[in-house]
Amino acid sequence: VYTWVRENTFFAPLLVCVCSQVCGHQLHTHLTCRLTPPLRSLPGVRAFVPKPVATNLQYVGGAAAILGLVAMAQDVEGLYAAVKAMVCVVKSNPLASKEMERIKGYQLLAMLLKKKRHLLNSHILHLTFSLVGTVDSGHETSIIPNTTAFQDLLCDFEVWLHAPYELHLSLFEHFIELLTESSEAAKNAKLLREFQLIPKLLLTLRDTSLSQPTISAISNVLSLLLQGFPTI
Repeated sequence: VYTWVRENTFFAPLLVCVCSQVCGHQLHTHLTCRLTPPLRSLPGVRAFVPKPVATNLQYVGGAAAILGLVAMAQDVEGLYAAVKAMVCVVKSNPLASKEMERIKGYQLLAMLLKKKRHLLNSHILHLTFSLVGTVDSGHETSIIPNTTAFQDLLCDFEVWLHAPYELHLSLFEHFIELLTESSEAAKNAKLLREFQLIPKLLLTLRDTSLSQPTISAISNVLSLLLQGFPTI
C-alpha cells in the first residue's frame, strides 16, 4: 500500500493520472492520509473487489428487484430492457434461478406481462423463449429445460392472446418446432400433455376472433400431441 505522494511519483513517468482513480493498476492508494479520523476504517485501507452485476444483485433484492423493473416499465423499450435484464441475471446466476422458483417469480412475471400486454412484441417473446431455455443464442434446444418457466410463461395463453402482432401465432409455431424439429420431440410431447396443453388449446379454439393461420397452428399442435396418445 502506497501513499498518494509515492504512488503519484511512481506512475508519473508512465504518464498515468492517479487522481482520477480510474487507472487499471493494482496499487491501492492509502486513503487514510486524506480522511478525517471518523471516516478511517480499520486497518485504514479500502479495497474494491469487482463482481458481476448478477452476483451483486443478490445483495439488493435479487430477482425481486428485476421483477420490480418489469412492473415499473411504461413503454416498449423499458419493458424490453427489464426482461432482457431478467434473462441475463437468471442465465448467469444459479442463485437467481433458484430464487425465481422459490418466490414463484415466473408466475409473477406472467402476471406483469399480462397487464402490459399492449407493450409486448416479437423481441420480448423471443426473450421469453430464451428465459425458458427453448431458444439459446438463436438455436432451439432439443428438450424443454426449465419446465416451471415454460408452464408459467408459455402455457399461459392469456399473456399472449390478443397481444399486438399476433404473438400467439408465433408461440404456437414454436410449439410445433419443439414437437417436430427436436430430437427429443416425444419427450417434449409428453411434457406438454402433462402441462394440460390439450384442454387449454381446445378452450382457446372457442375464441371467435382467432385468425385462420392461428386456428391452423393450434390444430397442428393438437394433432401432434394426440399422436401416440394412450387410448382407454
